[in-house]
Amino acid sequence: MIAIKIMALPSNPDWAALDINILESILDCLTPMEEFLDAFSKVCIRWKSVVRQKLQRLRSNHQRHCR
Repeated sequence: MIAIKIMALPSNPDWAALDINILESILDCLTPMEEFLDAFSKVCIRWKSVVRQKLQRLRSNHQRHCR
């Protein structure tokens, strides 16, 4: 079991300002990830950028392992 520390959120959180590491962790937990990428990338420009970077890393890893 994973222990998660719950922090109090402001009444109007700025989801666009979430740390990139947190966004990537959220993406990693979405299974299958492909079904959520489009919706995730529509939240805001910053989230779209995180999705783009994640896809580039996945493609790069795939190309390295499939040669």
